Amino acid sequence: MKQESNNHTSQIQQYDVVIIGAGPAGLAAACRLAQLRKDNPISICVLEKSNTIGRTYHFRSFI
Repeated sequence: MKQESNNHTSQIQQYDVVIIGAGPAGLAAACRLAQLRKDNPISICVLEKSNTIGRTYHFRSFI
């Protein structure tokens, strides 16, 4: 579905599950959901604020 406003076109995407954060827990959750729904797949979106996965996790020195 496309939506237009103020001469700007954007695309709306819909997902069954949205996971915020691509650190270890977010990626593990996405993988586990995909495994559990193998016979009946769902759409999963993982959002990360950094330009690489798990970057905030490393930046904050959690490891």
